[in-house]
Parts: sequence; structure tokens; C-alpha cells
Amino acid sequence: MKKLKDIKGFIFDLDGTLLDSMAVWMKIYESLFTEHGKQMPEGYLYHVNHLSMAEGAKYTANNTDIGLDEDSIAAFWKANAQVKYASEIQLKPYAREILELLHKRGVLLGVATASNKQNVTPCLINNGIYELFHSITSVDEVARGKDFPDIYLKQCEKFPLAYEDCAAVEDSYVGALSAKNGGLLSIGTYDESGRLHNAELKQNCDIYFQTLKELYEALL
Repeated sequence: MKKLKDIKGFIFDLDGTLLDSMAVWMKIYESLFTEHGKQMPEGYLYHVNHLSMAEGAKYTANNTDIGLDEDSIAAFWKANAQVKYASEIQLKPYAREILELLHKRGVLLGVATASNKQNVTPCLINNGIYELFHSITSVDEVARGKDFPDIYLKQCEKFPLAYEDCAAVEDSYVGALSAKNGGLLSIGTYDESGRLHNAELKQNCDIYFQTLKELYEALL
């Protein structure tokens, strides 16, 4: 297995990994149901947080009692998320330190996110880290969601680097397993939103860190 110091390109998930945003998304999801007199289903976040907005909206329309079509759901999410990303969502502790350390060393940095670029780009700019990234890949650019390796492989090609020379950092075991299956070094890190599936995350990644501080210290 590749060691951290040998990795030439790091690919980061955003929501729940670099960005402290999952609580915001939980409120957005809950508000959709509340405003239509419904209750958000138990375990709902697990099903949608690794999907693109379009895929998540389709899942919601087809698998809940919300009574809305997927276009209406996606429009609601987009309108609510844009303001949050542009001005409210902040970095998780040690996210900036990790990115700056790797960037200084000449390691290529990329993003693999289920969120669309219209949301995440202003957020990265607002937090002063946009210029540190070589490129950004959204699930909108690939055929399948994060339960497949496509997004990570696409970002490797953008660098361009061989898959085995890259690592993916994920808070979701779905993403961590997909990156591993794609031939990348898979690094898991904890987020409160994934606490119910943290055991699966530990099992399905190559290296696990409870906090980004632990990852930062391992990179020193």
C-alpha cells in the first residue's frame, strides 16, 4: 500500500470532509419536508448525501411521500443552498492547514464532490482556498454517483496522474469504498453526520483518521 508521503495527488470530498456543511444540508433537507407537511424519513441522509442534486431529487421524488416532482425538489435545494455556500459554510478544523501544507510541497489538490460547482466554487473562494486546487470534479460530470469510482478516476485524469499515485479523502464509507475500488489510496475521516456508519467507513478505507488534525500530523 502506498504511503502518504508517496502520494502525488490528493482528492478531497467537500461536504463533511473539508467543509462543515452537513448540518446545513440536514436543515435544508428537513425544511423541504416540513414546508410540505411531511416528516423526513429515518436514514434519508445516507441515501442522498453521495448523490448529485439531480439524482438526490429523483430519489426523493420516487422514494418518499413528499408529493413533488424531481425538478421542484432540485429547485428548492438549489435556492436554499446557494446562499449558505456563498456566505455561511466554513472549513472544518485543520482543513486549511492540510491544503496549504500539501500545496507548498507541490502535491496536486483536487475535489470530488456531489455538490454542483455553482455552489462549491463561491464557498471555496469565500474561505480563501479556491486557488490551492488544481481542478474540481462534480458528479454532474460523470455517468454515475459516488457509489462508483467514476468521479475519482475523472479527477485523476484531470491532474493528470495515475490512479495509484492519488489518494481520496472521504467522510462517507460509500465514497471511501468507491475510491479504493478505483485503485486510489482511500483515506477516511469522521463526520458527525456519518456516525451510524462509522464502522463501515473504518472497514472500507485504507487509512482512517478520527479528525483532520490527525491527518495533518501524519503528513508532517
